Amino acid sequence: MLVIENGRIVEDGDPARLAAAPSRYAELLEAEKTARQSLWQGRHWRALRVEDGRVRDDS
Repeated sequence: MLVIENGRIVEDGDPARLAAAPSRYAELLEAEKTARQSLWQGRHWRALRVEDGRVRDDS
């Protein structure tokens, strides 16, 4: 995995190793996780299901 910041390689290594250590890559993964959790838990989303060719609201 290459981590590039401001046009420069700042980290180079195995993704699992970088994710487990204090690294820019680990920070990126954590930021992505936080963003995903806050987006999907927002009130703007609702569960829909397609059943028998129709869209049904599960909320």
